[in-house]
Order: sequence, then structure tokens, then C-alpha cells
Amino acid sequence: MTRVAEFLAAVDPESGQLSFFPYQFEVIPIELISSIYEQFAHAEPWTDGKRTEALQNGVHYTRLSVVVSLILDEVMDGLSGRERCWI
Repeated sequence: MTRVAEFLAAVDPESGQLSFFPYQFEVIPIELISSIYEQFAHAEPWTDGKRTEALQNGVHYTRLSVVVSLILDEVMDGLSGRERCWI
């Protein structure tokens, strides 16, 4: 039973060292990570009659498509649309 728990906790069987990042983030879609973050950050907006730390510190979630749009607006500002890229 201990062996299974250590496996799930990402403990290295040879050294007994815990892995700092037991998850393979390269195979987890960024949208999934972002939506989980959003749910945790704003899970309970009020605790004991007070605003949570997320609300006090202004934690906000911005969807990836919005971030890309904002960046492209800044990068493409002033371009005519006739520019070319030479590789």
C-alpha cells in the first residue's frame, strides 16, 4: 500500500526523493490548467464575511484567446497589411 501511495505522490523509488513537478505539463492542455486555476482562485469569494485573498489582491483570469488578441493588436498596430516576411 505504501508503494502505491509513493508512486501516486511521484516519489523516486531509488532515491526516495519527491518530484517537484510530478505532472507532465507538456501533455496537459493549457486551457485545462487555466480553467482549474480560475476555479480555485475564485472558488469562495467570501470567507467569514471577508473577501478572499484572490479578490483582495485582484486575481483575474484572462482567457488565452483574449490575451492573443490583445498582443496581436499591439504587434500589428500601424501595419498596412501589405508587409512580407522574408526567411
